[in-house]
Amino acid sequence: MNKINLFSSLNVLNLSYNKISIIRKGQFDRLVDLRILDLSYNEIFYFEENVFKGDGLNNLLELYLNNNQLTELEEGDLDNLPELKIIDFDEYPFNNI
Repeated sequence: MNKINLFSSLNVLNLSYNKISIIRKGQFDRLVDLRILDLSYNEIFYFEENVFKGDGLNNLLELYLNNNQLTELEEGDLDNLPELKIIDFDEYPFNNI
């Protein structure tokens, strides 16, 4: 997924239905114009620590994580998304959020 950084002017990125399992720190760092990120219907079970930290997603408004395999989010995982207005966690058996 590192090639994704070639598209720094994207506003909407739909990665749903791609069997993604891990989101690593830095994968979205250069997507500074991104407003909507759809990661729904994947197999995401893990976010690396500080995955959203950095300048990349400062303008993100909507984040879709529904229908993955996440069972917890650590405190502060979403703190670095200052403009976030919508987050969809539908269908999660969260143990810790």
